[in-house]
Amino acid sequence: MLMGERPRDDEIARWRRVRALFDEAVQQPESARSAFLDVSCGGDRTLRGEIEALLQADATSHPVLDATPDTLADAIRSTTGVGGARDALRASRPLVSPGERFGSYEVERVLGHGGMATVYLAHDRKHARHVALRHHEGGELGQ
Repeated sequence: MLMGERPRDDEIARWRRVRALFDEAVQQPESARSAFLDVSCGGDRTLRGEIEALLQADATSHPVLDATPDTLADAIRSTTGVGGARDALRASRPLVSPGERFGSYEVERVLGHGGMATVYLAHDRKHARHVALRHHEGGELGQ
């Protein structure tokens, strides 16, 4: 099938069968998978090969997929140097402190940091509700 072409009905049905058999096979104990595939695939070596390839890929560790965001960020920084200057700037500037007020908003705590902003949980004393305030790098707090 070429890019942009619509899959044929038989291709769709085959993929559904591969997917269903893979889903069943992955649930089997590893020791029972071969016997399961013998029965489920009949004599279709191509079908069995596709499912075995999926099972092998599923069992393979993928460092990027298994890593935490912090681990990935550290790896990127150590290999590219990206983020170092931004992180140094962020660490050097004073953070908004809990209890600090901006108009009717009183900051309670940090909710998170992103590439360009920090988000704070604040209490809007005027309307008696909680809000999120976003502080952009080099900018002002905003709702």
